[in-house]
Amino acid sequence: MRTSLIIACKPVEHYLEMIQSVTIRFFEKGVKKINKAISNERELRQLYFQAELDCRNWNYPEELTQ
Repeated sequence: MRTSLIIACKPVEHYLEMIQSVTIRFFEKGVKKINKAISNERELRQLYFQAELDCRNWNYPEELTQ
């Protein structure tokens, strides 16, 4: 997973908290409930995917692109 991409993109900073929250829930629950673990993994992947899309669509300020 591309954590560095997410950290580097200002418009997706809010995803970091959501991703951390999902990750914590994932590990707290353990693998007792396989379906729940799979669901959390899908949620986590979706957050990374959405963050990457938002990052690509973001117009960087001019000073960052020079």
